Amino acid sequence: MGADCSERQAEFIVSLVKPNGRVWIAPDGDKAGERHAQTLLSLISPHRFVRWVKMDEGKQPTDLLAEQLKTRFTT
Repeated sequence: MGADCSERQAEFIVSLVKPNGRVWIAPDGDKAGERHAQTLLSLISPHRFVRWVKMDEGKQPTDLLAEQLKTRFTT
């Protein structure tokens, strides 16, 4: 998706997640990632539960070890 999410992309995400399902957003820890997460939240949260998993400043989800990611998704 890059740093932006179109309405069509958001509709596709919603269509893939059951009504009682959850969407977890784990964008990069920079301004573009923050903007992306805010866009996703505004487009998807009216339809599905959404949780924003924040990364440390300048970090990407791929920078974290599996155990670190697991911790972020369980707290």
